[in-house]
Amino acid sequence: MARLIGRRSAGQDQWVWFVSQDENGRRRPRPRLLFPLLVVAALLALLAGLALRGAENSSAASPSGAIFTTTPEGSIVNENVHYDDKRDVYLDGGPPPNAPKTAAGLDDGYYVFQVTEPAGKFLLSEDPARCRVVRVGGGVIVQLVPPTAVPGLGVTTNNWADSGPDANKPCHIADNPPHPTNPGVRGNSGRHDTNVDSDHGPPAIVVQLMPYGTTPNPGNVYKAWMIPLNGYRDNSGNLNKVPAKLPNGLQKPQRCPDFCAAADPGFGPARDQVKTDNFKVKAAPVPPPVLHVRKCEDRNGNGAMDPIDPLIPGWRMDITDPTSVTQAYYTPVDIVAEPQGDYVIDEENPSGWVHTITIVDGTPIGAVDPVRIAVGTEDRTVIFCNFHPAKLTACKFYDFDRNRRQSGPLEVDLSGWPMTLTGTTFEGAPVGPLTQRTGTDGCTRFTRLVEGEYTVTEGTPIETSWSHTTPSSVNVSVDPSESETARFGNVCLVPFPGGLTMGYWKTHTGLDSPDRDPTYDVLNGAGFIFLGIPPDNGYPEQQVDDEAGAKTVFVAAEASTHDGVLMLKAQLLAAKLNALKFPGFDLAQFPDGTIVGDVIDEADQILDDLANGISHSKSEIIAAKDLLDSANNNGHTGILVIPSSTPCQYTFP
Repeated sequence: MARLIGRRSAGQDQWVWFVSQDENGRRRPRPRLLFPLLVVAALLALLAGLALRGAENSSAASPSGAIFTTTPEGSIVNENVHYDDKRDVYLDGGPPPNAPKTAAGLDDGYYVFQVTEPAGKFLLSEDPARCRVVRVGGGVIVQLVPPTAVPGLGVTTNNWADSGPDANKPCHIADNPPHPTNPGVRGNSGRHDTNVDSDHGPPAIVVQLMPYGTTPNPGNVYKAWMIPLNGYRDNSGNLNKVPAKLPNGLQKPQRCPDFCAAADPGFGPARDQVKTDNFKVKAAPVPPPVLHVRKCEDRNGNGAMDPIDPLIPGWRMDITDPTSVTQAYYTPVDIVAEPQGDYVIDEENPSGWVHTITIVDGTPIGAVDPVRIAVGTEDRTVIFCNFHPAKLTACKFYDFDRNRRQSGPLEVDLSGWPMTLTGTTFEGAPVGPLTQRTGTDGCTRFTRLVEGEYTVTEGTPIETSWSHTTPSSVNVSVDPSESETARFGNVCLVPFPGGLTMGYWKTHTGLDSPDRDPTYDVLNGAGFIFLGIPPDNGYPEQQVDDEAGAKTVFVAAEASTHDGVLMLKAQLLAAKLNALKFPGFDLAQFPDGTIVGDVIDEADQILDDLANGISHSKSEIIAAKDLLDSANNNGHTGILVIPSSTPCQYTFP
């Protein structure tokens, strides 16, 4: 048993040592602190701390009171583990429940609140701070302040923004029944519903904290914050800024399940005026990740998914899962990605489509196909965009017979002929001019065209002997995947050497001198029928099938002073004899482009009409007669030209 045997002083350390000795004779020192010195030191430290705290609060004193979360009726403080839904959490402030309203209440004025994860690193509130302003009166929250009533803000709407994509999102929705009716009902809209604070009674209210994202905290813990409006502004807070979702790479150390933004500087530092309260919401079962695969049509082929680009249903996607099993799916594809691991998506590539871009979780990665992605605990989205271009083909051919169609061995393809494309896309974007020359097949192809309205114009050669037989410009409307063709015909015209007058044919029947033209031999074989007008008008119907009949027609015409019908018949007969004697005569054309064969057909029609009682004016009859007379006189005048049997030379500027 130990016994006290003496003492010694520690001297300068102000300690007193008591020495005790046990039954075995061992001595042990036992220290004892001089308590008066300790008391003095503690008092000095306390006074210094109070002085420092007073200095810190000399410019902005910390507000009194407290904030806490509560249920929709405001009767329970910090109902942490009982919040089944984020919409069940309401903000309360002032004295705690069952205390007088003015006991430890908040300072009156305007405040801004927010929701974060416990560390305050990520902002979870989804709406701008202008939607999260409350007014405290009598130590408790008495008003959710609309943006237009926030002092000094000067906005014009009570929405997230006055203009832009968020201008149609209301800040507050008072779900039915609004307070003060039936307090305690959760606001299902999740837009800062308010209810009467049943613990303190009117005018005290509680304010729904939603909308806010899900905490990344493993324990499902959140933090509510509140700061005076002036303090928020002193910290350079921006009431109008709409929180922007952080990129996945900045969400560390834990990824946010749905939404989180960068911390709001308006809540500090400094944080001497901030009030906070942690709360917990029961975690919902974590759903398995889903792999979403979509197909879009890149209508303008710009390699981006624009609002105008529609999704395409029924597009085949072959997906290989981590177990190496490949299954065919058709868009839209939404499959549970179990097991986790690498998935390979290979899209179908039908002819005529051009793959322009692959987008993974909103990020373009180029025209990658197939694409391999790792699926963990979060959903992944892959979008393949393809362009379905239109094609416009321009072809050039030699139109020997000028019938605007390519036919026969003489109507060959023309290579090296320039074709120019201009137009606008369906979005109004200009296209061209794009000039390409035809190939050996006589065609050139404008490919990868966006749907729109286009014009193809053929070039005009320097050589003036060329003539268009079809319009030189063609307007074409093309839709996605369509293939349109514009065909252009040209002919080269050379002087036509033949053509004999009606007088020649009258005097060369062989019935008189000079000699008989051998063309009448052909007439004897084939025969011609000219339909005159009915006999009661004085002109007998007549069939010319030999030289004698022909001479009768010519003589009658020369003797006629009537309405020109007999002369029309005579000139028509001479033209048909010229066509027999000079091959190609009916294909020759006048300087204005009128083709002799067309005039012959017109004269036949006039005579046929007259024979059937259909009248024609004298001017029509005379005009047809004069044209035939000019053609028949070509041997002297040389006014007719005819298509060359082979294409002439052509060059372009």
